[in-house]
Amino acid sequence: MDIIRQDIDELEALITIKIEPTDYEPRVKEHLKKLGREANLRGFRKGHVPMNVLKRMFGKRVLSEEVIKLVNDNLNKYLEEEGNSLLGRPVTVEDQGLKFDINNKSDYNFEFELGLRPQFDIALLKDDSDVVFTKFNIEITEDQIDEEISRLRKSHGGNQEAESIANENDLVRVSLIELDDSAEPKENGIENSTSLLVKDLKDSDNKEQFKGLSTGESMMLNVFDAFDKSKEEIAKFVLGAADQNVDDISPLFRITLDSVSQVAEAELDEAFYQKVFGEDTDVDSEAKLREKVSESLVNFHQSKSNQKLVDHVIDELMTKAPFELPQNYCEKLCKQINQENEFQKQREDSSYKLSEKDTLTVENLQKSLTWELIRGKIVELYDIEVDNDDVTESIRQDSIRNAMYYFGQVPDANTIEQMTNKLLENREYVNSTYLRMLDSRVAETLVQNVKTKEESISLQDFNELT
Repeated sequence: MDIIRQDIDELEALITIKIEPTDYEPRVKEHLKKLGREANLRGFRKGHVPMNVLKRMFGKRVLSEEVIKLVNDNLNKYLEEEGNSLLGRPVTVEDQGLKFDINNKSDYNFEFELGLRPQFDIALLKDDSDVVFTKFNIEITEDQIDEEISRLRKSHGGNQEAESIANENDLVRVSLIELDDSAEPKENGIENSTSLLVKDLKDSDNKEQFKGLSTGESMMLNVFDAFDKSKEEIAKFVLGAADQNVDDISPLFRITLDSVSQVAEAELDEAFYQKVFGEDTDVDSEAKLREKVSESLVNFHQSKSNQKLVDHVIDELMTKAPFELPQNYCEKLCKQINQENEFQKQREDSSYKLSEKDTLTVENLQKSLTWELIRGKIVELYDIEVDNDDVTESIRQDSIRNAMYYFGQVPDANTIEQMTNKLLENREYVNSTYLRMLDSRVAETLVQNVKTKEESISLQDFNELT
């Protein structure tokens, strides 16, 4: 067995893996012997099938399997040894003209095209870089603190009955009666009571009229124009008439406001403070509440600001990448990936054809490879690591969050362990977790090592930034 590398240029190479008879013959012979011990063939006792019969029946298949295994094993070994200098993954050269013949002891040559990593530096990480990024400090206003406190009070408050509608979030109980062309109750027409939020009504003059009703008062409306839903959805969820043909339902209905339920804000007292911040909180006054809420808002919006900084830095790196990619290699790799994806889908559906939406473009592939190169350089420069323990702990936290979402509580330690181990068996999930953690640490390292200037900004102006 031999691997021969030919550098086409600085960015592309061709390797040939040569498999000789001395490499595959022992493996083929052992494979055929195993088949002979297990095969049940008419006219032969089990385990006594002659080798020439085995070769005639299974030889070509066994030879191809063993040769390809040797190629894959040696290709993977080569990639492990040379991985730091390679880009993407190997592209199999098409139309290699391989013909497997169990009766002809010949060499088999497999060719693969490789992308080579370009050599480059990241200028904006150097001390003499003149690129400066803006780190925004989002200002928190008293009105924003008031809004957040009101939200907290409502979320921890109760419901109270009211005589009229006060806001869009009020829950109302209404009665609906189908009317005929004379605006009288339709004979055998629909009568239904239902609950809905005021904001479910489509903005219109009818909505404003409805909001002016007091409990017990009625108005007429076109029910199919009152909601931003299809006629079928209105018939099912508002009128309770899912089994009726919508074309047979009159659009005119009398709607009566039966009751109004509003959220009552919680009192600013010790019980409220403990519900919001925990029993050990030191918040015991409105002043401390405002201070705590302000701090929470600052932290929340600062995380958005930090992400904006990360996005700007990465965008600068990607759009001004100091290297070129091997165009020919990228086009062939893109074609191979699309062929593989289509083939995988065709195993489930033989008529499947890759849609335009699911087709990988060369441009998107190059973006992915560009980030792969930049990320690799940053990892190398700053010795960034994500080890197995990091990945396991992250997946454990995922398991806890999943349990909280589905069951509403943290399960016992044994259940968490079982859920974690199940996810750890999923190689694709483990790899995506690793890359997510690596990207996060790379992003954190980037913002710590680029030049920045701070600038105060209102939340509204920040949200309008591109």
